[in-house]
Amino acid sequence: GALPNIECKNIPLDELPDRIGEIPKDKFVAVFCPANFRSGMAYCYLLKLGFASVRIVEGGYAALTDAIKPGPLFKAVQARS
Repeated sequence: GALPNIECKNIPLDELPDRIGEIPKDKFVAVFCPANFRSGMAYCYLLKLGFASVRIVEGGYAALTDAIKPGPLFKAVQARS
């Protein structure tokens, strides 16, 4: 089923200033894009605005999809148990 503690938003970089209220400051935030260029800009912008728990997903979409495939995800969950 769905993971209730994860919320995903697609906010293009040029919309970030107008949609900043959609991003909670009290939660961990991961940013990513295909080449890590826009995610780097979003990362710096969020840090400047006081978002303390922001990280860039290295490898962008490809790394994220590899990480959430059933095999790797299951291994990561098992390792944390």
